[in-house]
Amino acid sequence: MPSDPFADLIEPFSRRGVDLGLERLTAALADLGHPERQFTAVQVAGTNGKGSTCTLVHQALLAAGIPAGLYTSPHLVSWTERIRLGAAAISQEALRRQLLAAQPAARRHGLTPFELVTAAAFLAFAAARVPLVVLEVGLGGRLDATTCHPDRGVIGLAPVGLDHREFLGSSLAAIAAEKAGVLHAGAMAISGPQAAEVAAVFRQRAAASGASLRWVEPLAQRGDGTLLVEGQWSPCGLAGAVQAHNAAVALGMLQALAARGWPIGAAAIRQGFAAAHWPGRLQQHHWHGLPLLLDGAHNPAAAAALRAELDGDPARHGLAAGRRHWVLGMLANKQAAEILTALLGPEDRAWIVPVPDHASWRAAELAAACPALAGQLQPADDLAAGQVQPLLASQEFYGAGHPRFRWTRNLDAAQIRQALQASAPTLGNPQQVNVLERGPSGRVLALEIRDGGEGRVVLRLDAIRRSLVQLPSTLFVVEPQGPGRWRFVGGGFGHGAGLSQAGAIDLARRGWTLPAILERYYPGTQLQPLSGLRGSAFGSSPGGAP
Repeated sequence: MPSDPFADLIEPFSRRGVDLGLERLTAALADLGHPERQFTAVQVAGTNGKGSTCTLVHQALLAAGIPAGLYTSPHLVSWTERIRLGAAAISQEALRRQLLAAQPAARRHGLTPFELVTAAAFLAFAAARVPLVVLEVGLGGRLDATTCHPDRGVIGLAPVGLDHREFLGSSLAAIAAEKAGVLHAGAMAISGPQAAEVAAVFRQRAAASGASLRWVEPLAQRGDGTLLVEGQWSPCGLAGAVQAHNAAVALGMLQALAARGWPIGAAAIRQGFAAAHWPGRLQQHHWHGLPLLLDGAHNPAAAAALRAELDGDPARHGLAAGRRHWVLGMLANKQAAEILTALLGPEDRAWIVPVPDHASWRAAELAAACPALAGQLQPADDLAAGQVQPLLASQEFYGAGHPRFRWTRNLDAAQIRQALQASAPTLGNPQQVNVLERGPSGRVLALEIRDGGEGRVVLRLDAIRRSLVQLPSTLFVVEPQGPGRWRFVGGGFGHGAGLSQAGAIDLARRGWTLPAILERYYPGTQLQPLSGLRGSAFGSSPGGAP
């Protein structure tokens, strides 16, 4: 996984985690000279379809000649994806400059990472002099950082479902109340069809706040995905039947903006809808000649919509009819049983992969939570060991942009021994051993070893997940094979582990080899070379398999 070039500026604020509220960011923006007051904004709240609606609106604004900004979350690979200045994503240099500018106020007011990035985005939009910005709500709405913007005259309301219940409430009505908190006096809100309890909350909140609420029906859609936009059939750059709903909300927002004086015509709207692109949503790929569909469905409603797409017209998404093979990664706070029930057909199989750097569901845990589906679930190791079949991948957006399965070179036992012997000079330097995680009994579950001279990570072992071992020239994958037994898979060059530090223990020992380190922390460990492996997680090597 690529290292995060902004970790030094964002990670120090992570201790707050998710902490909803407007007071901290409002105060920080005042310290920064109120950049949010230098541009107008439209805002999109809801559960599913927010990002698609935002990109449809943004592309139409660009087609109309309005150099609009766009702020979305989360990102797939880089923080820069969250901020678009006109048609282009913000550069790493520009984002770093704005994050640095926001640091003093962020520390003074104890911002969360999302609040910090939102402040940097507002600074970037002000510096670029964009006249209008499309804001996607991060979480909820009433207390979301984007709601600090004072001039959100047009608001889109995407479909509301059960998600983030630990923050927003356990019922649709409670979650809808948080989403409806974005409504305010004078705003025009656009919503497509909602569940009855959600619609009731929206109507009540609109009346109480003085906002106008306009309901729109999904646009007519043909089998090829084209939409009826302002009386003409037009292509849509976003795939799926759900886009008829998202595009209707986007169209209503654009019409409301036009009524407020923004020069947006029907031709520009159609052109923008056709140009829309939103990665990670029914996105087609090929994996060594096999069709692969990537989607970020992360709650039951989104999972049901994804399943409906596959059952309705799989060829439209590059897949054949029949059983599905899934690669799934789900955060631990997700409704895994409901998602699996919606996704998996009776003949489907699913390989469960961890979400890097986040607590996530494992195959054994999912089997216990969904006993009726247990026989269809496999840990990712089985897929890596050669179950090469057509796949459909759906995983949480944290890390969704990083490839999970790539070809790697195979190393036989002699090559592994040679690589370990070659590593002895590097591992023989004074080493710092950081214990990253311990179990309830105090057993070491994860550790990393850093080079004593350069401080770089040269080894990481993880008793739970497969892990990276960075030696001078070879990247190994380490996999637990039962008590005291591991297997090593070679492949890849020039990859770094990019790990955080925790609980540092400086042993300052000399002359340690990799087997000695394993024996010290995992007594009885044996190095088991693996032959015939055809695929491996976490990394790749040029040239593919021999």
